[in-house]
Amino acid sequence: MNMKPISNTDDIIVSRDQEQRKRFKSLNDYIADFEEDTMRRLAEQTMRNDDNNEATVSSQDSCFSTEYTFTTATYQVSKPDEIDQYCAMKIPCSLTGKDPMLFWSQKSVQEFLPLLSRFARTIHAIPPTSASTERMFSISGWTLNNRRTNLLPSHLDDILVIRSGLRIETRNNDE
Repeated sequence: MNMKPISNTDDIIVSRDQEQRKRFKSLNDYIADFEEDTMRRLAEQTMRNDDNNEATVSSQDSCFSTEYTFTTATYQVSKPDEIDQYCAMKIPCSLTGKDPMLFWSQKSVQEFLPLLSRFARTIHAIPPTSASTERMFSISGWTLNNRRTNLLPSHLDDILVIRSGLRIETRNNDE
C-alpha cells in the first residue's frame, strides 16, 4: 500500500498569504476606499443641495473592475458671476481710455463688480515699465558708495525716501 505523507505546508502558505493581505492594504484597496467615500459624500451633498444643484452619478460595473469607476457631476449655476456680468457690459472706449485704473476706480463699478474691481486695481497698480525701479536702484548706488559701506539699510531707505520726496516737491514747484 502506497501512502503519501500528509503535508500541511501548502495550507500554511495559503493562510500566511491571506493574513498578509488582511494586514497590508494594496494601493487599489486605498483607491477603492477613497472612491467609496467620495461617492457617499457626493450622494449626501446631492441630497442636501437638491433644489440648487443637479448631479448625475455614473459608474461602469459591467466588465470593468472597481478601480475604473468614475463620477460625473453637472451643476447649474444659480446666478452669473462677476466675470459674466463684466463680459455682458457694454463699456464705451471713452471710459477705459489709456488708463484702466480710471474705470476700475469708479464708485459705480466698485459697487457692481466688487471682487473683480479689487482684483483689477491690484493688477493695474503694478507699473508697466521698470524705469522708476531702475532709477531708484541707480540713485541708491550713488548713495551707497565706498565711503558709506557701513550705512544701515533702514538709513539708506530713509535717504531714498527723502530724495524722492524732494524730487516730487521740486516738480510741483516748477509747475
